[in-house]
Amino acid sequence: MKKLRARLTAQNACIVCIAILHFLTVASASASDTRIVPREVYIAPFATEQGSGTESTAADEHNAFLPVLSELVFLQASVAEPLLRSNTPEQADSVIGTTMSAEPHEVSLVLLHGSEEVTRVTRPLPPAGLTFAEVQALVNEATTAFVPHLGPVERSLAEAEIVQRSRREEVDQILLLEDRLESRFLLTLWATEIRAVRYDQAKANGPYTEQTEIVFSPFPLVAELTYFRSQSFGLLTRFSIDLNSSTPFYQWRRATAEGESAESAWDLTDNLILLPGVGISYRSLGRVGIDLSFIYSLGAARVTARKDVSLYEWYDQQERPDDFLAEGESVWFLYQMLTFQPGLTVALNDRWALRAATSFSFDPRAIAEDTPYNDTAGLAFRYLQLGLARRF
Repeated sequence: MKKLRARLTAQNACIVCIAILHFLTVASASASDTRIVPREVYIAPFATEQGSGTESTAADEHNAFLPVLSELVFLQASVAEPLLRSNTPEQADSVIGTTMSAEPHEVSLVLLHGSEEVTRVTRPLPPAGLTFAEVQALVNEATTAFVPHLGPVERSLAEAEIVQRSRREEVDQILLLEDRLESRFLLTLWATEIRAVRYDQAKANGPYTEQTEIVFSPFPLVAELTYFRSQSFGLLTRFSIDLNSSTPFYQWRRATAEGESAESAWDLTDNLILLPGVGISYRSLGRVGIDLSFIYSLGAARVTARKDVSLYEWYDQQERPDDFLAEGESVWFLYQMLTFQPGLTVALNDRWALRAATSFSFDPRAIAEDTPYNDTAGLAFRYLQLGLARRF
C-alpha cells in the first residue's frame, strides 16, 4: 500500500511538473506573439472653428496653404520616425489635424491618440496670412513637438501580419500598375485650349494700355507620338493645325483720320497655322503621372485680313506701307515656336489616359524683335490644353 501511494505521489508530481513546463512554454510563446511596427497616422481634413459673429477666412488666398499643413508635418515627421498612412481615423494610432479659430484668429496643429489630445502647436494668424518663413517655422515647431509621441507601437503577431499583408498588396498593386503603364509608345490627340492674348490698345490722344483677353477655342488640334527609350524619358514628334483669329500677327486696324483712336487688330485676321515639331519628354508612372516636354516646332502661318490692318499706326491715305495688309488679302509667314509644356496624365486603365497640360511658347526671333509680324504673335500662354492618350 505504501508503495502504491508513493507511486501515485510520484505520478502527481510528474503531472504537476509537466503542467508547469507547459504553462511556461505557452506563456513564453504568448509573450513572443507580438511585434513592434511603425505607427499608423491619419491626416484629418482641415477644419475651422467659427467664432461668434465672425466668418472664417480659410478660403482667403493668403491662407490657401492651411489645408496642407498637416500633410507637411506628416511628411517631415516621417523623415525622423517611420510612419504609415492610415485611410481612416478608426484604424489609426494617431491623428494629425489643422484647425483655425476665428476668435482669436489663430491656426493650430493638433496631435491626437484616439480621441485624446496629446499636444498642440498654435500660432496667431495675421490678416495678411503667414509668410513662407513663418509657415516653415510652424511646421518645424509642430514636427519637433509631435515626433516624440510618434514612436512605433506593439501589435499582436496576427494583427501585424494583416497590416503587413495589406501594405504589401498596396505596394504590389502600385508596382503592377506601373508595369502595365510602362509602354514604349504614347499617342496623344490634343484639342481645346484656354489661352491669354495680350495686346496694346490706344485711346484718342491718350497713352497705350495693355489689354489681356482670355480665349477659349477647340483648336489647335495636335497629334503627338512619343517613343520612350527608357521608363521615364522619350522622344516625341507632333503635328499641330490651328485655325483662329486671336493670334495677333498684325497690331493695328488702319486709322482713317488724324487723331482717331487706334483700334487693335488682334482679332481682325483669320489665321491658319501649321506646325510640325520634335522634342523630348519626361514622364512619371502611376495613376496620376507628371509630364514635362520641351518642343521645337517649325512651320508656316497663313494670315488673311478681315479689315485693313498694319503693324504700325498710320494715317496717310495715299501711301501704302510695306507692313500693310488690305481687307481680303493673304500672306504666308515662316513660323516657329519653342515650347515648355508641363502637365498631368490620369490613367483610366493600362491603355487609355486623359491628359491636361499648360504651356509657354515663344518664337526666338521675337526676343530680338526681328519677326516679320507683330512680336506678340511670337508668344503664347496656354493655361489649359486637354488630350486623350493611348498607350501601345
